[in-house]
Amino acid sequence: MWSLGAMFASMIFRKEPFFHGHDNYDQLVKIAKVLGTDELFAYIEKYDIELDAQYDDLLGKFPKRPWSRFITPENVKFVSDEALSFLDGLLKYDHQVCFLCHFYSLCLRWWVDK
Repeated sequence: MWSLGAMFASMIFRKEPFFHGHDNYDQLVKIAKVLGTDELFAYIEKYDIELDAQYDDLLGKFPKRPWSRFITPENVKFVSDEALSFLDGLLKYDHQVCFLCHFYSLCLRWWVDK
């Protein structure tokens, strides 16, 4: 779902790739600058993930940026409220809160029960 969200963001905002990092460290910083660090740190704590010490100097405290900040005169025709809502549901740090993941899980359970 994450990859779909990243590709969808590239498509509607006409920026490819949307999260353009030079390496894995820079990639996470680019993501954090868009999605914010509060949810990132909550995700890390929830799943007891230990980040590489190199992130100590790279990750500061970033607020979540509203998707509307990425709308430009060049891409406005590709963006709608529905597209932004869909994108917001896809690009989540925590796969357990991705709305499409929940939908897929419900469909799979329904299919298995039949």
